[in-house]
Amino acid sequence: LLPPGQGRLLPQEAYTSQAVLEWEQRHLFASSWVCVGRSDDVVRPGDQKGLRVGRDTLLLARGADSVLRAFWNVCRHRAHELLQGGECTNDRLLRCPYHGWTYELDGSLHPSVRSSHVPGFDPSGEGLPPVRAQEWHGFVFVNPSGDAPALSEWIGDLEALAAPYRTETLRVGASHS
Repeated sequence: LLPPGQGRLLPQEAYTSQAVLEWEQRHLFASSWVCVGRSDDVVRPGDQKGLRVGRDTLLLARGADSVLRAFWNVCRHRAHELLQGGECTNDRLLRCPYHGWTYELDGSLHPSVRSSHVPGFDPSGEGLPPVRAQEWHGFVFVNPSGDAPALSEWIGDLEALAAPYRTETLRVGASHS
């Protein structure tokens, strides 16, 4: 590495090393807050979006109470993905396409599934596991591990820098994959 101010690029290993990728997956995607898009993607009650964050797939859902929630995107019945990454829908329930288990928009198991099982089945532990999620100036942030400090602390001085720009009024003009 060249002295500060003289280098132009990171060393090749920063882009190709499996060890660097694993570090980034663990420290940047799993253990911190990650911006996963705009609140506009899930603005109406029932709006749902599947997304990938590092190695994980998550599901955003706007509840009937207008609260945005995030869950691990895995059905508790047979571990099937509920929505593919990038897929969006609007429904009053979260539905598994494999065996049809359904969940309320708050992640709890739907009553129809609860009553279809053997006596003694306890549905309280079968809801979708939540993931920390928070909206900030029109952006959605998630923290998969739950280990990051509060979003306001993590954002730090960015709050004061962003405020004059009213980023909550921005709209996506185009996207590319």
